[in-house]
Amino acid sequence: MCIHEEHGFLNVLCDEELFGTQEIKLRYFLWQQETEDLSENLQFVQKHFKEMYQAVLEGVFIAYNKSPKWDVWDEKTDTFSRIEFHGYKEIHNYIGTPTIDVMRHREKILFGLSFERKTCNILEKLATQIFLVKNYNMK
Repeated sequence: MCIHEEHGFLNVLCDEELFGTQEIKLRYFLWQQETEDLSENLQFVQKHFKEMYQAVLEGVFIAYNKSPKWDVWDEKTDTFSRIEFHGYKEIHNYIGTPTIDVMRHREKILFGLSFERKTCNILEKLATQIFLVKNYNMK
């Protein structure tokens, strides 16, 4: 069977301190077999996006602390500038808005958040995260 994509937009609960609102609209992709419907799994993302996004920020911050010499591209000056973070929430402004990916692999549901912006930002490459969720109750 062939895997095909279904896509759309989904409102998710988020950290108001970071996003300026309690709910945002994100693009999603469902990577599924022609005979399956993974749309019910989006309810899990709607409910748990805030925790998932925090895990991404914390993970990037841990990587940053291991090697705190990161640069960010400044489009206005066409140069790289050194950036410093003192907490994981500071990373939010540098990684862009995530896209949600959902797929089934070996009877498990995989959730991913990917970050795509047209910059030369290493943070976006580090921030892509896959969440494996086994045996959760969708109700």
